[in-house]
Amino acid sequence: MVYTQKTAEHRYAAAAADVYHFILDKMVDTRPDSEWFWQTDKYGTPAHKPIVEPWKVIAEPAGSLIAPRGWERVSDVSNVVFTNGAIADDDGKVYIYYAASDTRLHVASTTIGQLLDFAFKNPADPLRSRDCVAQRVALIEKNQAYLNQQDR
Repeated sequence: MVYTQKTAEHRYAAAAADVYHFILDKMVDTRPDSEWFWQTDKYGTPAHKPIVEPWKVIAEPAGSLIAPRGWERVSDVSNVVFTNGAIADDDGKVYIYYAASDTRLHVASTTIGQLLDFAFKNPADPLRSRDCVAQRVALIEKNQAYLNQQDR
């Protein structure tokens, strides 16, 4: 869009529109609880892979799974925790290793059931949901309508 404004060459807007329509026609996966197809063949036919893949987000609970508390809040880098890894035992017990304020290593314990409960029963944060895809599509359509008006 910027190229069209700076150069007055409409081929750039046309190319952007082509990409946008390809994404809408070929890449948006309209199956319930899905977002995008992650692969197409050379003809643009989507690969109908399972919706759940290890790298796909399937739950977006609000809140923090691990957050600093008490003495974990103060040290070299205050008010920060980050995970270093997790181990799940055969009996369903999970140990989550995390660091606090860049100076201490801790371990939190829970169960697979509690983690699943947290992930799927906590409501999503309304500012970080799949609705953002719909908002982006609406914004692109609004921009496209604006460009179409400018071309007249």
